[in-house]
Amino acid sequence: MKKNVLWLDPNPNHIQPLSQTLTDTGQYAVTVVRSMGEADALLTQNQYDLLLLAIIIPTQNEAEEKGYPSEETNRCREAGLVFYRKNKELLKKSGTTVIVITTIIYQDIADKFFKEGLPKDYYLLKQQNCDCRVFADTISNLIE
Repeated sequence: MKKNVLWLDPNPNHIQPLSQTLTDTGQYAVTVVRSMGEADALLTQNQYDLLLLAIIIPTQNEAEEKGYPSEETNRCREAGLVFYRKNKELLKKSGTTVIVITTIIYQDIADKFFKEGLPKDYYLLKQQNCDCRVFADTISNLIE
């Protein structure tokens, strides 16, 4: 049975080869969204085995800005962290594994994720996984 994956990243074109590789393995059904509002809605409506989460996620509209104010998200620099905190109990209750994927390691933000309970192995740098097959294997190893 395929694992359901929700991937929250504001730049879906940048992750398309990686998400397609996951889909092509036949092990994953991947849904990619670019906004926290979309992800919030999907998390309450569907069951996901895995959430792949970016860190810097700009708000898309006024309603989203109310849920994720810039003061709280550090002008979107920590939006992924705020999203994680906001949904942590729901994710835990539903058994959803969370993997943070970033293009730049911000150690201060990484440390905040770790303090929230994210295992260090679940904080990945995209460049380390630019080989799509290696990326798919890394994901499989983390959630199996």
